Amino acid sequence: MTWLVGDRRGSVLPTPQSLLRSVYAGRLCVAGAIYLAAALKFAVAAPLDLLVTSFVLVAAVVVTIASYWYTHLSRRTPGRTFLYGQALFDVALITTVVHITGGPQSDLTPLYVPLIAVTAVLMPPASTGLITALVGIVYFADVFFGHTTPMTAQVGLQLLVFAAVAAVTAYFASRVSVMGAEREALAGELRQARLEAADVLRSVPTGIVTVDQAGHLLYCNPAAEQILGFKERQWRGRPIMPEFAKIAPEFWAAITATARRGVRAMRVEATVRRADRTFPIGVTTTTLDVEPAGEPRVTAIFTDISDSKRLEELHLRAERLEAVAELSSSLAHEIKNPLASIRSSVEQLGRAKRVNADEKFLTSLVVRETDRLSRLLSEFLDFSRVRATECRPLDLRTVAAAAIRLVREHPDCPEDAVIDLTGDATPMEGDEDLLHRVVSNLVLNAVQATGKGARVVVRTADRLSRLLSEFLDFSRVRATECRPLDLRTVAAAAIRLVREHPDCPEDAVIDLTGDATPMEGDEDLLHRVVSNLVLNAVQATGKGARVVVRTGRPAAHELPGGAGIETPVSLAVSDNGPGIPENLRARLFEPFVTGRVGGTGLGLAIVQRAVDAHRGLVLVDSTPGQGTTFTVYFPAARRKEEAA
Repeated sequence: MTWLVGDRRGSVLPTPQSLLRSVYAGRLCVAGAIYLAAALKFAVAAPLDLLVTSFVLVAAVVVTIASYWYTHLSRRTPGRTFLYGQALFDVALITTVVHITGGPQSDLTPLYVPLIAVTAVLMPPASTGLITALVGIVYFADVFFGHTTPMTAQVGLQLLVFAAVAAVTAYFASRVSVMGAEREALAGELRQARLEAADVLRSVPTGIVTVDQAGHLLYCNPAAEQILGFKERQWRGRPIMPEFAKIAPEFWAAITATARRGVRAMRVEATVRRADRTFPIGVTTTTLDVEPAGEPRVTAIFTDISDSKRLEELHLRAERLEAVAELSSSLAHEIKNPLASIRSSVEQLGRAKRVNADEKFLTSLVVRETDRLSRLLSEFLDFSRVRATECRPLDLRTVAAAAIRLVREHPDCPEDAVIDLTGDATPMEGDEDLLHRVVSNLVLNAVQATGKGARVVVRTADRLSRLLSEFLDFSRVRATECRPLDLRTVAAAAIRLVREHPDCPEDAVIDLTGDATPMEGDEDLLHRVVSNLVLNAVQATGKGARVVVRTGRPAAHELPGGAGIETPVSLAVSDNGPGIPENLRARLFEPFVTGRVGGTGLGLAIVQRAVDAHRGLVLVDSTPGQGTTFTVYFPAARRKEEAA
C-alpha cells in the first residue's frame, strides 16, 4: 500500500496516523458512553448488558493502547494486516453496541458509516469492498437472527447506504490519492532541481553573491565566503554593502552601479584587501527580476584571477628577455652596414691631396668615432648570439693569460698600464672562445675606466670558475635528451650534491617528501633545477636552515587556470629563510640579479630557462620573515610533435 508509505505533506487526504488517532479516540468515546449509559441505568439494565458493556470498554481500552503504541510510539507503518485487525475489531464493537441498543431500531447504526469511510481511505478498493460486505452481513445477521425482525425497507435502505458510502468514499479517495501522488512527484522533482542547483552553486570555485536594492545579503556561496573572507550566516539579511566597500571598493562600485542604473559590469577587475593578503578578482554583475512589480536583485559573479595575473607576468618576462636579444641583433645589423660605408667614404676623403690639416683632423675624428660605434654594435651582436658551441676541458688561467696579451695590444690600453695575473691553474669545462671574450671585455673595461696609471689584477679562483660555468650553463640550456625518469630520484641526487657544497651549513636540514613522480624530461636540466633551488634556499637561510623538497602530482585547484599543462607533476622547494625582498621579486629570474653578497645572479635564470625548455611553469610565494616556496610544474609527458 504505497499511499501509506509515502509522505502525505501537501496532500488533501490526512495521514494514516492522524486518521488512526481519530479512530482510537472515537472508539474509546463509544465504549465509554455505552458503559456509562448502562451503569447510570443499573436499576433497569439487565446484568448481562452491564457485563457486556464492561467487557467492551476493557477490550476497547486494551486494543487502543496497544494500537497507539504500535503506530505512534514505535512509529511503525500500519500494514494491511494491522488495518484489517482494526477494522474487524471496530465492526465487532459497533455491532455489539447496535445489538445492545435495539438492533434495527438502534440510533447508533450510523456508526457503521464512518467505519466504512475510514476503511475506504486507508485501504485499497478491494479491501474496502470486503469490509463493507462484512458490515452488511453482520448487520443483516443481527437484525434477522439476533432480534428476529422481518426484512423491511428501513433495513434495505441501511444496507444500500453502507454500499453507497463505501463506493463514493473509495472513488474520491482513489482520485485524491492519484492527484496527491502527481503533486508529490512534481514537488519531488522541484526539490531535486533545487538541490542540484544548490549543489552546483556550492561546489563551483566561482564566487556568487546576491543582494537586494537595499544592500541586504540574500545569498552567498562558499567560494564567495573564501574569496572575500566573511561568513554568510553572520550577514544574511543584513546590509553588507559597507563591508564590501571596505574589503574591495571596486567590487562595491560595480554592484552599486548595477543596482542604481541597471548597468551590467562585464569582467571588471577589482582588488580584494584582506588582512592576510591582497589579490585581484574579475567581476561580472547582472540583475534578476523576481516579480514584475518588485525591485530587482543584483547578482555578482567573481573569481580570483591572481593565478592568471602571475601567468601573464611570466609570459611578459620571457617575451621581454627574448625581445632584448632580437632588438639588439636587428639594430646592430641595420646600423653597422651603413656605418661601414660612412667610415670608408670619410677615410678616402681624408686621404685626398687637397685636404688641409683641419679637415684631416675632422676626418680622423669621424673614423675614430665610427670605429668606436662599430665595436659597440659588435658587442650587441655578440650579446644576441652568445652560444656555447664547443665545450671541452680547459684551464681558465691559460685563457685569461691569452686575453690579457690581447688587451695589451689594444689601442685603448695605456702604455703605463699594469695588468697582473694571479691565482693557480683553474680547470673547468667551457667554450674557450666565449671565455676569452668574457675575460678580455672585463680587463679592457677596467683599463679604459682607469686611464693612465691603470693597475689591473686578474685573479682566477673557484668562485670565478663557478661564475663562468653558470654563465655558460645559462647560455646553453636546452632539453637535448628527454627520456622517462623519476623526478623524486633526480631530486634525491641533487640534494646529496647540495649537502656536499661548501655553502651548505653543517646544521642545515633538507627533507625530501612525496611519492615517486614519473615524467619525461632531460635529467641533467632537472638536476640543475633542483640543485639550484635547494642551494639558493640554504644560502638564503644560512645557519639553522630547514628546507623541504616535495614531489608529486598537484591537486586540480593548485595549478593556475590557463597554464595549459597536461597531466602535470610538481616540484616544491620551501625554506624557513627571511623571504625575498620586495625590490627583487619583479626581477628575480633575470640574469645577474641577486640579493646575496657574492652571488652570481644566474642560478634562478638557469632554473627559468630549464623549466621553459620542458614547457613548464615556475611560481614563487614568499612572506617576509616566514620563508619562501618555489613551485615548479612540469608536463608528465612530452607532446606528440615534440617526441616525433
